[in-house]
Amino acid sequence: MTAPMFHYPAAQLARFSDPETSLESAAGDRTTHRRLVLEAFAERGASGLDYISAAKRAGLERHEAERRISDLRNLGYLEVLLDRDGHPVRVQLPSGRSGRVHVITHAGRAALSGGAA
Repeated sequence: MTAPMFHYPAAQLARFSDPETSLESAAGDRTTHRRLVLEAFAERGASGLDYISAAKRAGLERHEAERRISDLRNLGYLEVLLDRDGHPVRVQLPSGRSGRVHVITHAGRAALSGGAA
């Protein structure tokens, strides 16, 4: 059984004026990208990933991974990694800016294995 994170109404993923094939493609891409990103986090484990590292591991463009990380965090499948003081763990990105590190949750692992989350 496919986890709920992989079901999205096509109308939310493309413009209403787009042909039906575009709607189908949009739904498929988002589903596939979410799974690829979540699998990258599952492989990395407790040390987590920033969005650039997740993009590389998932074989996606940075902006695609960043959007899917946001989606997965909103679904409760990823969370921001916190340090001992409860502050978000941040790493320096190639741009010189800092980025938050995320980790997969138990619900995220359950979604990957096909369990209800």
